[in-house]
Amino acid sequence: MAFLQKHDDDARIPALRDDFGLSAVSGQLTPEQSAVVDHEHGHAIVGAVAGSGKTHTMVARVIRRLKQGVDPCRILVLMFNRSAKKEFVRRLARECAAHGLTPAEVQTFHSFGLRLCKRLESTGHLRSARLETDNYLLRQLAKQVLAEVNENSFDDDKLDLTYEVQNRFLEAVDLLKGDMYPGDKERTASIGVDKRFLYGFNTFEEIRQEKGLRFLSDLIYDPVMKAVEDPQLAALIGNRYDEIIVDEFQDVNELQVVMLRIIAGTRASVMAVGDDDQCIYSWRGARPDYMTHLFHAVFPGATRYTLPHTFRYGHALSMMANFVITKNKNRTDKLCISGTDRETTLDVRLPKGSNGSEVATVLKEWVATGRSLKEAVVLFREYSHTPSTEIALLRSGIPYVISGASPFFDRADVLGLRAYLQLASGSFDAISDSDRRFALFNALLQTPTLYLRRPVLDAISEQASASPEHFLQIAEHHFNSDTKAQSFTKNRRFEALSRWRWVMSHGAKMKAGDLLTAIIDKTNLYKEIDRNTPDLRDANEKKHMITQLMTLATSQNYSPGEFCAFLDELAIHYTNSSAENDRVELTSCHRAKGLEWPLVILPELSDSAFPSLRDGHTEADVESERRLFYVASTRAIERLVMLAPHDPAFIRAAHSGKSDASDKCTASRFLYEANILVASETAAGPRRIAPDPRCSALVARYSRMQGH
Repeated sequence: MAFLQKHDDDARIPALRDDFGLSAVSGQLTPEQSAVVDHEHGHAIVGAVAGSGKTHTMVARVIRRLKQGVDPCRILVLMFNRSAKKEFVRRLARECAAHGLTPAEVQTFHSFGLRLCKRLESTGHLRSARLETDNYLLRQLAKQVLAEVNENSFDDDKLDLTYEVQNRFLEAVDLLKGDMYPGDKERTASIGVDKRFLYGFNTFEEIRQEKGLRFLSDLIYDPVMKAVEDPQLAALIGNRYDEIIVDEFQDVNELQVVMLRIIAGTRASVMAVGDDDQCIYSWRGARPDYMTHLFHAVFPGATRYTLPHTFRYGHALSMMANFVITKNKNRTDKLCISGTDRETTLDVRLPKGSNGSEVATVLKEWVATGRSLKEAVVLFREYSHTPSTEIALLRSGIPYVISGASPFFDRADVLGLRAYLQLASGSFDAISDSDRRFALFNALLQTPTLYLRRPVLDAISEQASASPEHFLQIAEHHFNSDTKAQSFTKNRRFEALSRWRWVMSHGAKMKAGDLLTAIIDKTNLYKEIDRNTPDLRDANEKKHMITQLMTLATSQNYSPGEFCAFLDELAIHYTNSSAENDRVELTSCHRAKGLEWPLVILPELSDSAFPSLRDGHTEADVESERRLFYVASTRAIERLVMLAPHDPAFIRAAHSGKSDASDKCTASRFLYEANILVASETAAGPRRIAPDPRCSALVARYSRMQGH
């Protein structure tokens, strides 16, 4: 193979193509899958690596039990979401039709919880409540609760009641319910919920009960908490099934495990299928412990099985994934083995230029081989890392769509600062789209927050968008009309008026980057973000987004007006590209779980970006980030491209087969651990690079498992 060249230009690690593998015949079962399907009695837990055919195995398991005469009404399959349920039902129905069998019951956790609620309401054990799925009503309730929290907080501790803060509060409510709060408060203290959200939780529940409402998380929370309080009720719920199969068990929280224990009772055998190495939803209460040891504590005597063969990617990626994930201590001992003869190419690039430009280059190379853009994905650790890639794609004429976020120029943090530049250049009236003007004024009034009630905020924005030249007078009028505002709030608002006047008087004479720096300083914006963003990682992402905007503004020495025009041009290009059928997807590593693409690109692999770690982080935090890297990298089928900053130490480590990163590494420590060149060499053949002892042991074990 061609090794990494040690020169000052673009550095790249091309991978050796695999020359051996296993072929998987569609419909057949591996010995490991057969062992799961043929499991006879008692509980079982199945560790299934990425792409191991677990759905195929679970369907085969249900078919076998039905053929053995188990009543389909006595088998329950629990899935995590509706899309997974829909696919499982489709495949199970097809197999049942082929064998003349009646399908078993397949439910999501929430749909099963709804059934429990209705049953307990009918018996008088649970108060009747209306299931509310309107997100607007849910956010209104959150806003009401947070307003009460603010009334009992000091000025410096008040929360800005933005859409984002409301969502963060609702996520905290779900997390607390998933942890069965207020049960084990010592355990809850370890999940790090903002104290203001803890205070608001009780208020939220009081109002919910008074209004007779039940939201999605309550479909499980209400019946389980009742059953925990009343053992007789638990007995009423349980012992209705002979067998329960649970998919994606690594994603369960405490509440779901307790529900599972209750409905299983003393009768049902529980089979949990998942992968602790893919446990990446910690903010929902998921933790790998349920896969590693807690299942055995809840369901004693369980048999452990492993599905080690992946049919998604080739041996090079399997080796790389093993090198990385085995650094984690809190996991079960298993290796991922390729069960396919597919070749997966590993490609690490260390460009001197921007990651975005290199992403565009990779995609052009891909298309030049006759492939389509929709076969590719670019995965980011944080959405704040997308601007460089978005700009490069727009400039290169490569259509893209971003999933899970707005394009960077339409995000709230950017719009607020963009509005200051628009104010400086006096060009609000040049924006023909009234909705756009409204959005900009709305963002301006919240950068930073002025604690305006939503009707007042929208009224100022609407009037200002109709008469931009009268913005100051309109804002001042509304500020003076608020007779209930406290002195702290009044001072903030009139400081904002003074700041806007200064921008309108002096901003046009400054460069965009200098003006943004001055605005950030005058608003004390970073401190405001820290105060109003309960989650530290979210706060850091916001600040990084602003840093990206600053870098872009100074890159061409733009004036405020020129920079606004540039951002408008990008927006036009994005709108045009979104109409294309063939476009590359940009999304987060978290959202990619469960999906796969022929080409996966992982940019921004510096050690300061991925892993994303806060000050005072623990080894558990590092392991969580390592699992996320594992998930992201194993989405690739044919080719995985990883982009990192130029790091001579990484180049030396790659050529010497070392997999330990230094304390001051520039490239992500996960790239060091991946030992790319060693992973790319044939596991069974002669080696050009001798791996370090850790990786050497893994290579030998992999080879043995392959029968070499």
